[in-house]
Amino acid sequence: MDLPQLFLLSALFIFSVSYLIKSLLRPKNKKTTAPMIPGAWPLLGHLHLFDTVNPTHVTFGEMADVYGPVFMAKLGSLNVMVINSKEVAKEIYTVHDKLLERPELTASKILGYNDSFLTFSPYGLYWREMRKIAASELFSTSGIDMLMFSRAREADLAFGNLYGRWEQRGKPKEGVLVDMKQEFIDLTANISLMMVAGKRYFGENPNCEVKEARRCGKLIREFLDYFSLFLLSDVAPVLGLLEWKIKRGMKRTAKELDKITEGWVEEHKNKRRDHGRSVNDYLDILIETLGGDKIPGLSDTHTKIKALCLNLVLAGSETAIVVLVWAVSLLLNNPHVLKKAQEELDSKIGKERVVEELDIKDLVYLQAIVKETFRLYPPVPLIAYRDVMEDFDIACCNCHVPAGNESDQMA
Repeated sequence: MDLPQLFLLSALFIFSVSYLIKSLLRPKNKKTTAPMIPGAWPLLGHLHLFDTVNPTHVTFGEMADVYGPVFMAKLGSLNVMVINSKEVAKEIYTVHDKLLERPELTASKILGYNDSFLTFSPYGLYWREMRKIAASELFSTSGIDMLMFSRAREADLAFGNLYGRWEQRGKPKEGVLVDMKQEFIDLTANISLMMVAGKRYFGENPNCEVKEARRCGKLIREFLDYFSLFLLSDVAPVLGLLEWKIKRGMKRTAKELDKITEGWVEEHKNKRRDHGRSVNDYLDILIETLGGDKIPGLSDTHTKIKALCLNLVLAGSETAIVVLVWAVSLLLNNPHVLKKAQEELDSKIGKERVVEELDIKDLVYLQAIVKETFRLYPPVPLIAYRDVMEDFDIACCNCHVPAGNESDQMA
């Protein structure tokens, strides 16, 4: 046997022994990562599988039918674990929630005062302190009850306006054609603005100029549209230069919204200085609570107030609109359900007064309608991505989730 053959046999022997030792030492119950779906392209990953016809959650749902409730996909340069299982999601967001963090988004940096929004700021001291203030001061029972009159007033104005249009048409038996989605958009926007800043900018505007109302309404719609965009720079930074026009529009909208929010804050501060301390809306609470705060963050106290103020105005309105539109559509397509809801209102409330928030606890059938609407048409079918900060194991599916570059985000 010559030297090359001897060397080859020796190498094969060493490799076989090493593989055997590793196999014997490897734990029998070792957890494996979720399977990666095939067909990834360089740089783009699986982005070519998404189109403009089907929403993102629909495409993920079709993938889940093929690859199972937990699988991996590549969005640009990021490895993403997609979860379509209630049990897995429950374990992750209850047991391992501290190991997850919100990813940095281009829209959040440009439009959200450099990630100062509570909705998008990363987990840390700033997020914890701001969340504590929101929970104890803004969304507490006393804070919500304090502004009950504002919500009731906006609802009365909205439906009074609808009744007025019906009267102007001579009270026709067939009714009046109305775009209820637009009505709900105006209603939810006015409720948010009145609760936060004491303003109403949609529909009839008794306390502001029409020009200012149109400008603010246009900027708010632009803001929501920008946050709903799927940007390549968030998943493939190397392609960020292709979106320069979108980013330029974001900066213009952010600058204009900042001017409006600045006016709200200065107006409230001047009122407090001239007329003493008074709490009429959330902005008053924020100014009083954060007046001498030392909460660390990327921005000063004044900017934090503006960021949280704007966040409160914009957050949640889209989900409320979706639920309201679907609820009305389902009721119109199911007259027997609408009739039962009317009968409950007549028996519990009567026809002599309008429904109030305090009556909701007694309207069991109406609550069931809302819950069924949530079940059939969830307003947020796709939960926002989360960064995986540390490795962890998912017990219910015997799956290992790596951190860092191996599994950068989780959906």
